[in-house]
Amino acid sequence: MKNILMNVPIAYLIVGVVIIVISLSSTIIFHTKFLKENKEVRSLREIEERFRILINSSPNLIGFKDGFGRYVDVNKVSIKVFNFDKVDYKGKTDIEIVEMNPMYKECLLKCKESDDRAWELREPICTEERVLQEDGSYKIYDVIKVPIFSDNGERKALTILGHDVTELKKVNEKLRESEEWYRLAVEGANDGIWEYNLKKDITYISSKSMSFIGVLNMDKHKRREVWNSYIHPEDFWNVKQKMNRHLKGETEQYICEYRIKNKDGEYVWIYSRGKALLNEKGVPYRVTGFHTDITDIKKNEERINYLAYYDEVTGVHNKAFISNKVEELQSEGFEKGRKHALLVMDIDDFKYVNELIGHVLGDCFLKEVAKRIKSCIPPNSILSRYSGDEFIILLYDIESIEDVRKIVDKVLKALGTKFDIINHQFFISESVGITIFPEHGESFRDIFTFAEIAMNKAKRLGKNKCVFFDKSMKEEIGERVLLEKNLYEAIENKEFIVAYQLQKDLKSDSYTGAEALVRWMHPEKGLIPPNKFIPLAEETGLIVPIGKIILKEACQKIKELQDKGYKDLSVSVNISIGQLKAPNFVDLIENIIKEIEFEPKLLTLEITESILMESFTSSIEKIEQLRELGIKIALDDFGTGYSSFNYLRKLPIDILKIDKSFVDEIETNLKQKAIVGGIISVAKELDFKVVAEGVEKIEQLEILKEQDCDKIQGYIFSKPLFENEFDKMLLDNNV
Repeated sequence: MKNILMNVPIAYLIVGVVIIVISLSSTIIFHTKFLKENKEVRSLREIEERFRILINSSPNLIGFKDGFGRYVDVNKVSIKVFNFDKVDYKGKTDIEIVEMNPMYKECLLKCKESDDRAWELREPICTEERVLQEDGSYKIYDVIKVPIFSDNGERKALTILGHDVTELKKVNEKLRESEEWYRLAVEGANDGIWEYNLKKDITYISSKSMSFIGVLNMDKHKRREVWNSYIHPEDFWNVKQKMNRHLKGETEQYICEYRIKNKDGEYVWIYSRGKALLNEKGVPYRVTGFHTDITDIKKNEERINYLAYYDEVTGVHNKAFISNKVEELQSEGFEKGRKHALLVMDIDDFKYVNELIGHVLGDCFLKEVAKRIKSCIPPNSILSRYSGDEFIILLYDIESIEDVRKIVDKVLKALGTKFDIINHQFFISESVGITIFPEHGESFRDIFTFAEIAMNKAKRLGKNKCVFFDKSMKEEIGERVLLEKNLYEAIENKEFIVAYQLQKDLKSDSYTGAEALVRWMHPEKGLIPPNKFIPLAEETGLIVPIGKIILKEACQKIKELQDKGYKDLSVSVNISIGQLKAPNFVDLIENIIKEIEFEPKLLTLEITESILMESFTSSIEKIEQLRELGIKIALDDFGTGYSSFNYLRKLPIDILKIDKSFVDEIETNLKQKAIVGGIISVAKELDFKVVAEGVEKIEQLEILKEQDCDKIQGYIFSKPLFENEFDKMLLDNNV
């Protein structure tokens, strides 16, 4: 009890005591007078009336409740605050009054909670209560509640006394705000301070602010002139305009970022903010604020902006930037009659360049590519780098397709000249896809997708070409999607079969092996050529399960023939990059030959130059593991890729296969004949066996014999044969 009374505000303790004293005094006086004068007993109503006058004269809330929480009486202040004149409050509890006047629901429910707490503690309590007013504001009261109990401990009455502390709370809040401003000022010691006195037209700029521009120990009266003269000319008007807007009351605060020159002649960035102080008429008379040096923040923003819209390797824009530019054109509604072009350019076989010269020099190469492209396109065009080897060009306001074609030809010619990157010389080509918009689309997503479709078609057509998108390509995409679905079904339905093309040993004049070639026998479309599905199978990764099917079936077939007496018959199987990259590829091969009990020395895996050059190091490691098992490795299509006699000696191979394109004209073209002879000669020096592909004429056969070629395959002896035809061919030729 003592602790509670210690915490009760002195103001309403005094009021409470006064009320009690006056009440008791009045009662005693009246009672004494009554006895002394021996007059007729004054009615209790008169006493009650005097008591009411007493409590109604108090500026505080005063109320009485019975032991059941029902209002017995309240003073005029309480009636006014709670609008009790509008409800019959006497004999009602807080809950019942809420039902009659919901506006005070929040307050009266809290009143009941504090009432219950006073009854429960059986001693006076202090609480704070907020009462909603009709204008939407709140009055705040510090309230003391005193529970009164009968001699037998039953609840008898609850006296309530509330003191209005609304204004006191506001003063305390302003004091806290002042303390907060002071705290901010102290914490902002790293900032400079400025103040503009409008009446005297004087500006104070702190020494800290002046230190941002490297000016120290300057007379304070000269600082404004120097500061203003150092502001960047392009920013000065903005600084002035924002201050004027704030002084007119158009902005809550003055906030401005601007550049200002330091004593070294370099610009630093300043963040200035302040607030105007107003007189009783609402007219600003002073503005106070801070200066913050945000130069480092701006540099970071510039860096982030650069990374967001520029390519770090080449310094040209990135895809996001060019996407924004197309979207700007779209938002402007593509002005009638104006046409633009989006070009997607991909460096053909860039991965091999990286394998040859490494990624560091590869970046130097990309910079040179960007430089050459930029030199060929109009000044108002935009060049961006998309992925590793893919560039995008946005051409504004094209007159005709021919104009675009001329620009592309110029680019291809520039990129077709020799590159010399730190003692590495090589040539490249590019495949280009072109979309004209808004004719082919309006959103960047559609335009870019269509250009990529056209670029991929350029690659399929032999690379180093440009292809303009047309609507028929959409149908091709649909066909490719359907084909992909059919490929999955073909694997499940075992629609892939093997065709065998015999290889003839020119020294023994006998068939000693065959190359296994995949074929797709579709149940409805019939035989689908390999060039229709192999590229898609490689793109989707389905070449891995297809390759496994062909490898296993070919080994089983040759094993059957070996068991029938064709003891030394070997088989060659083509391997894709997808298969070679598979982490378990070597284990897969080993498991197949063990399962079939196939002699590893009679299996040859054919790998093209392009496959070898992709992931060169890991490819070589796997090839060496295969050779350790006894399997032979053939380098297929030699002469069609990055052919180099220099790197031939580094390759762990056993057989060199000369591509058909070299064999085609050896009987009529002396240079071609010399090249083939040179290849065979070098291969022999490196202890490789040589197989010539695509031999179709007797003259070609004779020349290859003269040049000491080991084996040939081609239509001169046999086209690719399915199983039954292959068996018959072997039988007819007494292999």
